[in-house]
Amino acid sequence: MTKLIVLKLDGNLQQGVRVTLSIATEGVSPHKEITGNLPPIAPLQTTIDEWRSHYRSLGSSPRGIKAIKVTYDGSIAQKHEDCKNSATELQKQLNNWLLSSLFALSGRVG
Repeated sequence: MTKLIVLKLDGNLQQGVRVTLSIATEGVSPHKEITGNLPPIAPLQTTIDEWRSHYRSLGSSPRGIKAIKVTYDGSIAQKHEDCKNSATELQKQLNNWLLSSLFALSGRVG
């Protein structure tokens, strides 16, 4: 039997996110549903934006368009290091958010 797992996130970083996890056997209504809430974490958006900016500065195109000529402003090694550091900070903030004591899950059989 194949299991189907669905994770629904509803909300935003400023007001908090309601989380619903449904577990079902494929083709059958969910037999287990777990709900919980993640607290607001507005600073996470700034961290996401910083990481995105550093990542894009590496010259990657989000649309898969290849540049004929790429001009780097500064050291590519420094840009790579900045991207790596911002990714580490983003990971740390996400992990702390997901481990929040307010993220109390309550299970119920559906």
